[in-house]
Amino acid sequence: MDKQGQKTITASNVGKILIWLGLLLFFIYSLKTTVNWENIANHRRYSQATRILTALAQPNFFEYEYETRETTVILENDCLNPNNSAQVEQMSDSVVEFDLDCTTARRPTYTIRGTGFQPNTTGYIVWYPESTFQLWANTPFAVDHGGSFLVTDFPFSAETIVSGHTIVVVEQLSKTFRDLSETSYDTVKKMWETIQIAFLATCISAMLAIPFTILIARTSSPWGRGFNILLQPILAAVRSIHPLITVIPAIVLLGIGPTGGVLAITLFSTAVLITKFSEYAEQHVSLNWATLLTVHFPTLAFRQFTVNIVIATVIGFMGGGGIGFILQQSINLLNYRDASVAIIAIIVSVGSLDLLSRIVWLKIQKEK
Repeated sequence: MDKQGQKTITASNVGKILIWLGLLLFFIYSLKTTVNWENIANHRRYSQATRILTALAQPNFFEYEYETRETTVILENDCLNPNNSAQVEQMSDSVVEFDLDCTTARRPTYTIRGTGFQPNTTGYIVWYPESTFQLWANTPFAVDHGGSFLVTDFPFSAETIVSGHTIVVVEQLSKTFRDLSETSYDTVKKMWETIQIAFLATCISAMLAIPFTILIARTSSPWGRGFNILLQPILAAVRSIHPLITVIPAIVLLGIGPTGGVLAITLFSTAVLITKFSEYAEQHVSLNWATLLTVHFPTLAFRQFTVNIVIATVIGFMGGGGIGFILQQSINLLNYRDASVAIIAIIVSVGSLDLLSRIVWLKIQKEK
C-alpha cells in the first residue's frame, strides 16, 4: 500500500473517532441537561408508581357478585387538633384503628390497621370530603390469612385529612363470577374499531402509493427524474408530521370519530408506503412489476398495517375514534384496572399481527 493510501486511511479513522467522540459528548450533555435526577430519586413518586402498577396488574376483565358488609366511620383526628391516641372503631367482630401521626419530621403519616376480619378476603375504603357524600377516592386493602390488613398508601396526602371526614369500610366477604365486565365488552368493540381504522387507512394508502411508485421507481427518463426530485421533499414533509397532529384538522373537517382518524393515518401511511415501495423496487430490479404488485407490495403494506394500528390507538386520544378514547378516559379517571384491559388488548392485537407479518415476510424472502 502506498503512502497516499495510508494517509487516506488514517484521515478516515481520525474522522470516525471525532464523530464518535462528538456523539459521546452530546450524549453526556443531553443526559445531564435533560434527565431530572431529583425525580428519579423521589421516593413519593415510587410509592405512586407502585400503586398504579398494582392496579394495572389487576385488569377488570370480569364482573362478580359480592357479598359485602359496610361500616361508616366519622374521622375524629386531624393535625390542627392532634390527638395522641389512635381512633379505634369496633365493626361487628373486627376492629379498625386509624392512626394519624403529626409528629413526623417532614410530613404527617396516616395508617389504618384492621384485625379480626375474615381471612384471605379483600375490601376497600371509600373516602368522602367533609360533611358531604361526594366520592373522593377509593383505597383497596387485602386481608391476610390471620385476618389482618394494613393500609399506608393513599391517593392523597395526610395533610388533607380533616376531622369530620366520612369514610366507609367495605368488606368483600365473598364473590361469584357473573359475566365479562362492561369494560371488556367496550374494549373489544373499540379495539375492533381501531383495527378497522388501521386496515382502511392501510388499504387506501397502498392503492394511492402504487401509481406514485411506478412513476418514481426504475425510470431513467428526464420527466421521471424530475418527478422524483419534486415528490421526495413533499413525502419527507408529510412523513415528518405525526398523524396525532394531522388528526386535528381532520376531525374539524369530518367531525370527531373514526373517519377523521382514517384520513389522518392515510395521509401519513401513503407517504411512508411510497418511499418503501419505491426503495424496494429499486433494490430488487430482477423482480417484475406483476410480482411486486401482487406479492411484495401487499406484504410491505401488511407490515405497515401493524404500525398503523399503534398509531390508531394514539389517534383516539385526540378524538380520532378507536380504543384510545376509552384508554384516555380510564387514565383521566384514575381507573387503572379498566386502563389495564385496554392496554392488554392493544398488546395482544398488535403483537399477534406483527408476528404474523414477520412470518409472512420471511416466507416471501425465502421464496424469492
